Amino acid sequence: MLTLKNDFYKVTAQVEEGGLPRFTIKLNPQHFIFKAHFPEEPVTPGVCLVQMAKELVETWTNRPLSITYVKNVKFLAVVSPVGTPEFDFQINRLAETEDGQELAVQMTATAMDKTTLVKLSFVCQPNDPTAGK
Repeated sequence: MLTLKNDFYKVTAQVEEGGLPRFTIKLNPQHFIFKAHFPEEPVTPGVCLVQMAKELVETWTNRPLSITYVKNVKFLAVVSPVGTPEFDFQINRLAETEDGQELAVQMTATAMDKTTLVKLSFVCQPNDPTAGK
């Protein structure tokens, strides 16, 4: 299972606002992904931003999750270890179904200058770590 936390990025701060967390993220400019995407002007791949969002929800809920489907993603600005090495990822909405089988998530990534970088919403479900063993 791919994990980016503590390698591709680190959480440098976490605060709670209105019952939901805001994480401050610091990208690792030396990570091999940036050497391939792209060597002269590194850009964080969109799939990495979605994975980061899922991992942050896992951190907050303290359980492994799988994304069932992505409802909406808007990449509004480039996320780069050069131009935006540090930014905030806020969970804006986290709603669990009555049976606990799904979580609906809305998140926003914002640069330190308050520029909105990414808006996304997705649905995930608890991941059974023993499945497939």
